Amino acid sequence: MASRFRSWGTSTLVLVILVVLCLGVTTPGRATHGPRNHPSKYYQDPDPKRGARVVGATNPQKAGAPFTRNGKDYALLVATDDYDNWSHLNNPRDDARAVAYELKNYYGFETEVIENPTKEAILTTLLRYKRERKYSNEDQLFIFFAGHGTFIDEFKEGYIIAKDSKANDELGETYIAHSQLRRLIDFIPCRHIFVVLDVCFSGTIDEFIARRRGPDEYGDTSNYEFIERKLQFQTRQFLTSGGKEYVPDGRPGQHSPFVRKILEALRSYGGQYGVLTIGGVTSYVERVTPEPRRGEWGTNEPGSDFVFVARSKDKSP
Repeated sequence: MASRFRSWGTSTLVLVILVVLCLGVTTPGRATHGPRNHPSKYYQDPDPKRGARVVGATNPQKAGAPFTRNGKDYALLVATDDYDNWSHLNNPRDDARAVAYELKNYYGFETEVIENPTKEAILTTLLRYKRERKYSNEDQLFIFFAGHGTFIDEFKEGYIIAKDSKANDELGETYIAHSQLRRLIDFIPCRHIFVVLDVCFSGTIDEFIARRRGPDEYGDTSNYEFIERKLQFQTRQFLTSGGKEYVPDGRPGQHSPFVRKILEALRSYGGQYGVLTIGGVTSYVERVTPEPRRGEWGTNEPGSDFVFVARSKDKSP
């Protein structure tokens, strides 16, 4: 009888263990699989004291690419909405903060946001990126400007307006000329540079106000192959919010129409492969009015590109 009891007890114990293994045991408060338990509505600007208002945010449940590329990604964002001699703008600083938030937290960029800088501060910062930073062949630099812009017809030159720029500077001496900006950025020793301008007359950074459409994305190659192909050539490309014209600032607190589409592109997370290219970004903004412009300058090589590689889920905030 005791032998039968021991045999029955052993069988029951084995059965219980098998049931537990089949059903799975989850420690309370800890997910063993699936997306992270952090709804996007709880994600806020990392520094709310600054007053930035990020309209929406990337859904972290959709974030993550199963690939981490070599090379570092840097982002410099310059935003001005408070001017000494020009009218106030509603959204540039919030636009820059929102773009920086997405790039830092979901694409792994090292970001720097400069708000309401003078002309000297802007040029000094660009020189710092030229002189002090060390770049590898696989590093990338994203540069973003938001604020006022103007165009002087006599010089056939577009300009970026700094905080301390004069209102009626006929010679453009207190402005930053697009030609100066092109030369300075072109000499930054980073192999892959992508410039986005959300300012009036920004399309005149290209002397011919030309628009280029990128080729279709590569097919079913691996992420490694895809990115290797995209980054084998030196990049000097830009995307602007318009051509030789004024562009809208947008409703207060709602981002400019151009930046709303940039954020929409970033929040797509590069689709199923987790990789977003210049062509991918352009496809989101091409229906914005006025028509955005894409082009190249300086030492850009044919076939060049710039990639935004989504971070894996375990590295998202």
